[in-house]
Amino acid sequence: MSYDIAIVTAIYNPKEKYLVEQIKSYEEQYYKGFCVLFVVADRKSHSLIEKIAEQYSLSYSIVTPDFNLGPREAFGFGIQEILENYK
Repeated sequence: MSYDIAIVTAIYNPKEKYLVEQIKSYEEQYYKGFCVLFVVADRKSHSLIEKIAEQYSLSYSIVTPDFNLGPREAFGFGIQEILENYK
């Protein structure tokens, strides 16, 4: 599927409360022609993201690099993923 906008969200040891708020804010956007790519920079928050995101009608993908990333590297990883796989 093609989207006009892709949002890269780097995740590292999130507090569930704030992650819920972030995902809910995506869901409440008026414009719906976007997808969210979650980059699991801590390599362990995949299931938490899935648990929360499945509660919304959000178009999303989750990628987990093979190594821990800092915020800048996680964002760069997400941008590269978007450029290579989302046309």
